[in-house]
Amino acid sequence: MTSSNSSGSTTWSNWADTIEFKPEYFFQPTTFDDLLSAVSHAAQGKLPIRAVGSGHSWSLGAVPGAQAYQPGEQVKGVLIDLGNMKPENCRADPYLKAFYFKDANDTIYVAAPPGTPQGWLADNAANGNDRQHEYSSEHPDAALSSMGPAPDITLGGFIANGCHGTGWVHPPVSDLVVAIEVLTIDATGRVVPRSFTVSAELAQVLTQNGIFKSTPEVSPDVMRALRVSLGALGVISRFVLQLEPLFHVGVLDEVADVEEIFPADGDPSALATLVTSSDYVEIFWFPYNKQLWIKRFQRLKDTPPRYVSKVVGFNTIVSILTELTDGLLGDLFELAPKVTPVTLQVFFESLKLLMQGRKLGALPFDEDFTPQDPVVPVHKAYLYQTRYFNNIVDLEYTVPIPSVGKGGHDFSQVMTAWTQAKAQIDAMQAAGEFPINLSVHFRFINNSNSLLSPANSGDSTTHTCYIEYISFSQQLSGYTRYSEAVAPKWAALGGLPNWAKIFQIVPNSYADSQQKLKALGSLQPFLHHRKALDPSGHFINNFLQQLLGLTPMQPRAAPRVAASKAGVKVKAPPVAVQRFQLAPADEGRVLRALPTADRWAKSARGCTLAHDPQQQTAVLVDEQRHGHFFSYELTEGAGLTYTLLTGSKMLSPREVFERVAEVLRESQIVTGITFAPGGRSRPLEVLHQKGWVATDMEETAMQSAREARAHEIVKKHSLWALGAGGIPVPGLDIAAFILVQLRMIRELAGHYGMTFNEQAAKGILSSLLGGASAAYLGRPVLFSLLKSVPIVGATAGVVSGAVSMTALSRALGNLFIQHFETGGTLLTFDAKALRSHFMNEFQKNSAPTSTQAPLA
Repeated sequence: MTSSNSSGSTTWSNWADTIEFKPEYFFQPTTFDDLLSAVSHAAQGKLPIRAVGSGHSWSLGAVPGAQAYQPGEQVKGVLIDLGNMKPENCRADPYLKAFYFKDANDTIYVAAPPGTPQGWLADNAANGNDRQHEYSSEHPDAALSSMGPAPDITLGGFIANGCHGTGWVHPPVSDLVVAIEVLTIDATGRVVPRSFTVSAELAQVLTQNGIFKSTPEVSPDVMRALRVSLGALGVISRFVLQLEPLFHVGVLDEVADVEEIFPADGDPSALATLVTSSDYVEIFWFPYNKQLWIKRFQRLKDTPPRYVSKVVGFNTIVSILTELTDGLLGDLFELAPKVTPVTLQVFFESLKLLMQGRKLGALPFDEDFTPQDPVVPVHKAYLYQTRYFNNIVDLEYTVPIPSVGKGGHDFSQVMTAWTQAKAQIDAMQAAGEFPINLSVHFRFINNSNSLLSPANSGDSTTHTCYIEYISFSQQLSGYTRYSEAVAPKWAALGGLPNWAKIFQIVPNSYADSQQKLKALGSLQPFLHHRKALDPSGHFINNFLQQLLGLTPMQPRAAPRVAASKAGVKVKAPPVAVQRFQLAPADEGRVLRALPTADRWAKSARGCTLAHDPQQQTAVLVDEQRHGHFFSYELTEGAGLTYTLLTGSKMLSPREVFERVAEVLRESQIVTGITFAPGGRSRPLEVLHQKGWVATDMEETAMQSAREARAHEIVKKHSLWALGAGGIPVPGLDIAAFILVQLRMIRELAGHYGMTFNEQAAKGILSSLLGGASAAYLGRPVLFSLLKSVPIVGATAGVVSGAVSMTALSRALGNLFIQHFETGGTLLTFDAKALRSHFMNEFQKNSAPTSTQAPLA
C-alpha cells in the first residue's frame, strides 16, 4: 500500500493493486488515542469512515462513502489504516500489548489490537517469539483451533470479513472471538468506545484484567453481529480470542489422481471419507493437470514433534517457487496464453518433486500416516504460505455440506461445484481461452454462528466447503467471463461469497446475497444492532448499501479539526507529529559528542546518525537504508529535543525515535530519554528550500537509501532466479530466467526514474550473456541440459543451475545499479564495454567463499 503525508493526495491500494483510490482524509494511528482522534475527526465533520488493515482483499469494502467506486479517483470521507495498531508498538501505548489471561475454568484467552498479524499471534501464542515478553504478557504455550495460511494478514480485517480458517470440526476464526471493543459514533456525534462479550463470567474477568477502555456489556446477540461486522458497526480497537493449549499435528502432503477424489460419475464417497477422517484438509488443483495436491493435518495426542525441518523446508521452497511465479507467469500468460496448460503442468511437476512424488496411500489419515512422517506444533502447519502471490484475483463461495443419517454428511453439492468449475475451464480451453491459470482450491470447516458469516447456514449440523479459483490479474477480463458463467451456478447451490474476495464481478451477487441473508433470518437482527451502534450511518458505504440495503450518510464539509497525535494524517491544519526529548544533561558535553556529517555514529541494529550543527538538523539512515530527517535544539533545563520533519510509511514516529535513541545510547552520548508530543511535519523539498536540511547530508542519506532499495530489488529477483534454476524441465528454466532478468531491469529502471525499453533490455541481455566467456556463462545451459539425465544428472542440474542463475542475476543487478547510479540509461548502456566488468561480477558472486556478500 502507498500513502502520503497530505490528505487527498494519498493513494491507497489493496495488496494486489486491483483497487486504488484517494481518500479525502487518511489516518494511520499508532495508539488508541490516535485512533480516537481519527474517528472523532470523522464524527465532527459528519464524514463517512472505513477502516483497513493489511489490504488483503479484493472487495470494495474499504472505499468510504455512498459513491460508486471509480479506480484512482478521490473519495469523500475518512480512511483509517490500522496496520500500526499492533503489539510491536506497545511502547507507544500499552493498550496494544498482547495480553493473555485465563478464566475460572483455566481457558486461555488473548486480547490483541486489530493490526496484529495472524502469523505473529500464532507464533507468539506458542512462545515462539517475544521471549522477553516485551510485546506480550507471559503465558503458557497456546494455539488457535483454526487459522488461515498467510502470516501477514492482520486479524482485525480477517475477523470482520468472516474469513475462514480451516478444520472440519472447527468454526471460522471469527467465531473464536469472545469479546470485542469498537469505537462507535452516537446520535449526537460523540465517539463512544463500547465493548461486548458473551457471558457475565467473562465480563468479570475482562474487567478485572482491564482489557478494554469501556465496561464490557454482556450480549451474545450483539456478539453474533460484531464478529463478522464488515466494518458496519464501528472501528475495532481490541478483540479477545479464545485459545487452547498448544497441540501438535501430523502433516501429509500428497498427490492423488483427480478421478480418485472427483470421479466422472459424481460419486462423493471418496471425498467424504478423505475430509471427515482428517481434522484439517485442503485440496489444490492446478488446471490442466490430472492430479491434485492434498494437504492434511491431524491432531496427535502425546506425540512430540519430529522432522519439523521437513515441513518448514517444504513450505519455504514452495514459497520461493510461488515468489518466482509472482508476476512472471502473469506476464507470460498475457503474452502467450497457449502456454498456460504446459506451464501449469511444469509448475505442478516441480511441486511433486518437492513432495518426492508421494501419492495418496489411503483416504483415512490414520491409515496413511507413518512414523517417518512429520509432526509439528500446529502453527507451523497452519502458516504454510510464507510467501504468496500479489498480482492475483480470487473469487470464493461457500457450499453447504448438510448432515445425513447418523453422523454422515452429503458432499454431492461440492461435487457439483467441482464439475461446474472444471467443465467451464474445459469449454474455454477448447475455445483457446485460459482464464483460470493458477489454482482451484477447496477447504472444509464447521458451521458458523455469526450472523453475516458465509459459513452460517442456520443449521449447526451443517458443515461448509469454501471453494475458490485464483488467476493472475493480467487475465482479469477472461477471469470475469469465467466468473459470469460459473459463480451464479455456485450461488444457486445455496452458499454465499467470501466477503473479502472479488465477488462484485458476479452478476446479481449483491442482491442474491441480501436475499439469502433475509431468508436465513440474519439480516434483520444485524440491521437492528447496526442502527443502535451507528445511528447516523458513518460506517456505511456503497458496498454495504448494495449488500445489506442500507443508506449511507451524505458527507458534509468537514470543520477544521486538529488531530494532534502521532501518526495521524489529516487535510488541515498541518499534521502534528511526535518529538522526543533527552533527559537534562551537561549541554556542552552532549553537543560536542553529537556525531556529525563527517563522523556518523552507528548502532548494533545497523542504523547510522549524523547532525548538522549549523542548520540544527539531523538525519537517521535506518537498517533498511531509509532516510529520516529531524530538527534538534538544546533547551536549558530540558536537554536535547528532536522533532521529526519527514514522515515514513515503513516505521511509526516512535520506532524512528527509538532508533535515534539507540544510536545515542550505544555511542554513550546520552542515557535517559523521555517522549513528548509536538512539532509539525513538512515535505522534504520545503525544508531544502528553506535551508533547513543541509544539501550534503540530504544527498548522502538519499543516495544510501536509493542504493539500498535497488539492492533489495536485485535480492528479490535473485531469489526468483534461484527458483528458475530449480525448474526441472530443460529449456523452460532458461526462459524463466530471462523473464526474471527483464522484470528486474524494468523495476530497477523505474526505481531510478528511467524509461524502460524492453527491446533495449533484451539487446543488453543478449550481448552480455551471448558474448561473454563460455567457460563461465555456458554453465546455466549445461546445467539445464543435465536435467534431462535421469536421477543423478537431473538432481545435479537442478541444484547447480539454481546456484549459477542466482550468481548471474546478482551480477546483472549490480552492474545495472552501478550504471544507473552514474546517471546512465538503457539507451546509453554499452554492453560490449561492460562485458569484462560483468564477467568479474559473475565470478565474484559465483565464488563459494565465506566472505561472499549476502544477497543484498
